[in-house]
Amino acid sequence: MKKGQMEIIGLFVVIILLSMAFLIALKFILEEKPSQEDARDSIRAETLMNTLFFTHSDFSESNNNKLIDEINRCIGQNNCGDVQLKIQNILDKILKNENYYLVIGDNIERPSIEIYRPSQEECNEGSLDVITVNGKIPLSFLIIYRFGFCKKI
Repeated sequence: MKKGQMEIIGLFVVIILLSMAFLIALKFILEEKPSQEDARDSIRAETLMNTLFFTHSDFSESNNNKLIDEINRCIGQNNCGDVQLKIQNILDKILKNENYYLVIGDNIERPSIEIYRPSQEECNEGSLDVITVNGKIPLSFLIIYRFGFCKKI
């Protein structure tokens, strides 16, 4: 191979490497980053769920029952009406004017507890931005939850 041909091949290799570096850089530049408000809502949602589950169910420390124990019991007995009302009252007091949803169960597709404010249809509309946190709590069986804020875009 002649010296000129080697230089041309070297030039093509350099061009290909530069093109690949440019494409990788472009991917990171154009990647959508979550907004500061979304990050704050996500942290708020996670903190709210952790606090909610480990709150004493009758709001006094004399009873050692935590809300998560009641959730565990109601899912096991397949009777969560009272617990759902208790959770909804707590969330309504904390999240006065905010729309939210909470789904809890051992199977998220068929949850034992479903709470939507204002409604499931409105919360799932395309015009709402949903910030969601998912979690699992291992108790006598795995409890899965999904909580989110529904916000107008």
